Amino acid sequence: MVEMAEDSDEEERLSLEDEFQWLLREEVHPVLQQLQQLLKENTRRFNIPISVGMAKLIKPETFVLSSSNGADYAKGVVTLVADNICRAELTLRLHRNANQVAKTAIREDIPWKLQQVQDAGNHLYSALDAVCRMDIDYEFRTGSEVTKLMDEVMNQLKKGRHQLLNPIHPTLHDLYYSKCSKAFNPPLPNEILIDFYVQGNKLNMCTYFLHPVHITKTPSKHAAVSAEKNPANLLELGSLKYEVKMTGPEVWPILNSTNKRSAFG
Repeated sequence: MVEMAEDSDEEERLSLEDEFQWLLREEVHPVLQQLQQLLKENTRRFNIPISVGMAKLIKPETFVLSSSNGADYAKGVVTLVADNICRAELTLRLHRNANQVAKTAIREDIPWKLQQVQDAGNHLYSALDAVCRMDIDYEFRTGSEVTKLMDEVMNQLKKGRHQLLNPIHPTLHDLYYSKCSKAFNPPLPNEILIDFYVQGNKLNMCTYFLHPVHITKTPSKHAAVSAEKNPANLLELGSLKYEVKMTGPEVWPILNSTNKRSAFG
């Protein structure tokens, strides 16, 4: 009886092993081919290398600004091409004088680079590269091989998704000296800084209104505590200090999540 039970267990184990090997041999590559096609389709929307014979789907798209908080401090229209804001016309209401406005534009020859979109595209390309490296004739022998490959692909896709959902905001100092600030023509007033970033399915414009901080020999306790708690709200330029008075963001919805198929989920 014991030997019969052991023989039965061994037969079941061998049967399951045969089924598993069949799955590795017959099912893994078709699934990888489907994944590869999905990733290739998504690369067409980014400014990254694509497969031979596939045309890019990048085209200029124009969006009208709408404020997310109901405030009317900024109006404008932007044209987005892949990871570049290649054209924009903006009207900003100055904080110090609600009746005074500043108008500026972004020119095609000096676009605003959305680095986070480029980074997301690079992660997408890395995921595609990992799948494409696996030759169609390669025979998977263990489940760990498949797991290792899919972990690499998912890791790259998660990084790309993180880039689009969790933008890294530059410091005021970095924003002030950013090459992107040179895109505006005419230049922005000294009291205004602007940052563009993508978050989810929206293009955001954050506007920073700065006002000088009058430095005294004996600063008040309140001012010292304020600076200590909010160092990110201070911009120091030599002996001058500026404090952020107001920020955006204003929003352009750039994707309709109901009809866009994305590798990032």
